[in-house]
This record gives sequence, C-alpha cells and structure tokens, in this order.
Amino acid sequence: MIKPASTLRFCSVGLVAALAAHSTDAQTQLAAVPDTTVQIVGTKSAPDARIGVGDSLTVRAGLWDAVTASYTEWAGISGTVQVQPDGYFMFPMAGRIPAAGRDPADVADALAEALHSSSGSASAPSVSVEIGARPPVTVSGHVMTPGDIVYRPGLTVRQAVAMAGGVFRTMPDGEFGLFAREARTREGLLRVDLRIARLEAELDEATDFTAPANLGTRSDLVAIERQIMQARAETLADRTKSIDTLIDVLNQVADGLVRQSDLIAADIARAEEDAARRQDLLDRGLARANDLSSAEARLSGLRLREIDLTTQRLTLEQDLSKARERRDALRQDMKLEILNDLSAARDRRRDLELEETLVSASRLDSQSGPVSLRTSRVSADDPTPRAVQPETPLNPGDTLIVATAND
Repeated sequence: MIKPASTLRFCSVGLVAALAAHSTDAQTQLAAVPDTTVQIVGTKSAPDARIGVGDSLTVRAGLWDAVTASYTEWAGISGTVQVQPDGYFMFPMAGRIPAAGRDPADVADALAEALHSSSGSASAPSVSVEIGARPPVTVSGHVMTPGDIVYRPGLTVRQAVAMAGGVFRTMPDGEFGLFAREARTREGLLRVDLRIARLEAELDEATDFTAPANLGTRSDLVAIERQIMQARAETLADRTKSIDTLIDVLNQVADGLVRQSDLIAADIARAEEDAARRQDLLDRGLARANDLSSAEARLSGLRLREIDLTTQRLTLEQDLSKARERRDALRQDMKLEILNDLSAARDRRRDLELEETLVSASRLDSQSGPVSLRTSRVSADDPTPRAVQPETPLNPGDTLIVATAND
C-alpha cells in the first residue's frame, strides 16, 4: 500500500513532469523538486493476520525512478522467505530481519531501511511484504480425521473440529458390535458385487470380467473370482469334450461321404454316356447286345452305390444333429446354473443393502445423544495445553487437542 506522504510526493513529481514537457526550463523545475521515496508495503492487518513463525513471505524490492516514473525490481534478491523459529528471516544485503508478531507494513519499512543502508543508493528502495503460506493447524484427539488443516484468518476451534470431520463419537458399552456388523456388511457387498460381475460375464460367454470400481485394492477377491470363472469354464469344457470330439469325427466322415458322392455322380454320368453310345451302335448293327447289357449293369451298380451313400449321409446328419443337441443342452444347463447363481447373488445384495441400512440407523441412534467436549490448545510460543472455547480463534501452527468429558 502506498503511504500517504509518499503518495503526495509522487503526485507532485507527476505534476512537475507534466509541466516540464511543455516548458523549456524543465530541468530547472525538476531540480527544485525534493527527492521522492515510494514505499510499497503491506497494509496494516488484523491481529490474526500478523506475521508468525513459520510463515512464508513474498518480498519484492526495487527502486522507483521519479524522473522516468518507472519501477525497477531487484529480481536478484526478491522472492520468498520463511520466518524462522527465532522470529527472524534472512534477506540478501539486509541480513536478519525481525518479523514474528509484526505487521507486514512494519517489516517492509525495516527491510527498506536495511537495504537503503547496505546498498548505498541515493534513495530508499521500494519494498513490499505479503504473507503467503502459513503453518497449518493440527487437530488431534476425538475427531474423525485427525491431522493438519489449512489455516485461514478467523479460524475458530469449532470450525477446526468441523474441518477435521467432526467429533468421533464412541459407542456405549456393548454396542461395539455394530461397527463389526457394518464392516462385515460392507465386505459382503464388495464380494457380492464382484460375484455379480463375474456371473454376468459368464452369462455373456466372456473369458474375463471387469471388477467393480468400488473394489479398491482388493486384488485378492478378484483373484478368487477369476479362479472360480476358470474352473467353471474347464468344467463345461470337460463335459462337452467327448461330444465335441464326436462331432469333429462325424464332420470328417460327412466330408468323406460328400467326396465319394461327387465321384459316384461323375461315374454315373460317364456310364450313362457309355450306355447311350452302345445303344446307338446296337441300333445300327455295329455292336452286340451283350455289350449294351454290360454297360447298363454297370450303370445300375453305380446308382445303387449312390443311393447307399445318400442313406449314409442322412444317417450321419441325424447323428450330428443329436450330438449338437446334447452339447447345446449341456451349455444350456450351465447357463441355467449361472442364472440361478446370479439371481441368488442379486437377492443377497438386496439383503446386505437392507442390513447396511439397519446397522447405520442403529449406529446413529446410539450416537444421537449430546457429547460433552474438552478442547485445549498448544501454541508455538506456549507448549502448555490451555483450555479454549468453541469460538476461540486459532493461530497458525497451533495444535488443537479434542477430548470427551469422560476421557
């Protein structure tokens, strides 16, 4: 923030510079203006915004040129510093600067003075100090998620407890079994969700399944279900193996019969041509009747063979159809088994969901009574726990200890 006096002097410089642009005596007028020092400093802050031990400070230092109305930052020394446990921070060219418990504006003044003395410049440098990251508040004791929380100005004890997940309410004696029941129910839901995913994949005749997203890192459960899936697939393969082998053999025999039928058909065509030729020769008196009879007998034998092959093929097709029906029946039985398992798994999931609802309701009922708390604070400058009230403001780096009245 620009200091008031400096602001007035800065405005004077700007006015004189503007007049100098239209005057031949500009240099004389500028020389009459006293040296101007502009301090860019932090604003005066509320008590909880004062600098504390462990705070990270963003410091910018440079020089303001009143003649050119420009600011040149000293990038080589500007940057972030941290307040050490002794309340000081080290800064290039300035050494140790006291900061803890002071306002950023006061620290900026002290740093500007130290830099002015060490740099030997004609005017004091411009310095800004801003509070960056602050040490977290540690919440421990009877809260749901003990640990560090981010500090913000105005943070109270009540808000810190809420940010730590609220009070951890212990159950009355004899009701700790509700936690165990709830854990078992959630474990059961994980297992049944995984089983349903596996059964649905088996129903689609897939070779693997995708584990549910809520399973987390329970790779042990996934491995068990994959073993079950593999065992079921191997069982079906064993049941259908002999039938598959029979079907393969029958298909090979059927292929052989088809080839034989094609050969017989070709032989019959040639025999018919030969018989027709011999009949023509006999009609013209160029062949004997015995030659025609021999050709017709051969043709009749080929046709009988064709009928026999056709009968074999029909019988083979019936055998193939029966084998395929047996294999399909085995697969259908396996699918019915999977469907029954899937239906049972879904019923089990509904039961577990109801159980989870009942357990959660019972646990909430057991925790519905008021809880009397005792809260105490340990600060950076006072390691002794001090009792605090819910609306007591906290400081960066404080440790809040939450306990019940019975502890």
